[in-house]
Amino acid sequence: MNFTSIKKRILIRIFLSIVCMLIISNFLGNLIPNMFFKLLLDLVLVGAYLKLVERFFHKGILKPIYLINKVAEEIADNNLSNEIDLSTGDEFTILGTNMNRMIQNLRRILQENLEAAEKLAIAAHDMSS
Repeated sequence: MNFTSIKKRILIRIFLSIVCMLIISNFLGNLIPNMFFKLLLDLVLVGAYLKLVERFFHKGILKPIYLINKVAEEIADNNLSNEIDLSTGDEFTILGTNMNRMIQNLRRILQENLEAAEKLAIAAHDMSS
């Protein structure tokens, strides 16, 4: 599976969005003779840029953290029935895969302990009979 680092994605998106914002600002700024409207245009572009950055952080970072945290809380409450389904193609996918392996191992260990406890109970019952 091919992974792209979150850091790399953030840097590329910030760079490309700043370049696009500067090109648009420069192009439209040349069409607008009034300095007040140029400043207003720049403020609108900065607002749009901040909204795009906020959307990226919510979708690309906060949502995967929320999903991982939700499953971790369920594990802490002794619920091993859920697994993490992330396909972001970055470090969150690796973390989700490792947490799923941990959940599977915990299930296996619990099952082995239950089987050992059953065998012990049978042996104790046989010894008392």
